[in-house]
Amino acid sequence: YVSFYLAEPPFSFSPTLLGSIFIVYLFGTAASPFTGRAVAYFGRKPFVLGMIGVWTAGTLLTLAPSLFAIMPGLALFAVSGFLCQASSTSYIAIAAREGASSAVGLYVTFYYVGGSVGAIAGGAAWHFGGWPAVVALSVGVLAAMATVIAAVWPRDA
Repeated sequence: YVSFYLAEPPFSFSPTLLGSIFIVYLFGTAASPFTGRAVAYFGRKPFVLGMIGVWTAGTLLTLAPSLFAIMPGLALFAVSGFLCQASSTSYIAIAAREGASSAVGLYVTFYYVGGSVGAIAGGAAWHFGGWPAVVALSVGVLAAMATVIAAVWPRDA
């Protein structure tokens, strides 16, 4: 829904410019190969919880009415999301006692189902309160993620 936000004044991005903002995903792609080293250094659980914190900060940064804040916020959002996804998928493969590939497949299924539900919920948030409501929903989901990880993942995950 950031495209809707940036299409409105004061930004008034053209469709071409709106499409180009997603280049920030390249930062996540570039950072992903370092996930294993970061997990080895920090530990999986602290690393993922830290990345959720960075993800939240990036999300909140997009509330600033300046592209000099929004674009880095989106980059932090992308990097953190990619690193959390890579860490979580690898954790499922390690934690599954049997049927690791099935466990990862089930995780990925729920990931995409959750994304679909999130898209619908984001639309409702946008309709209800614009970009600030979408950010509030996102921060709430990130808080729920952090709560589940803190409560369920073992200390040495």
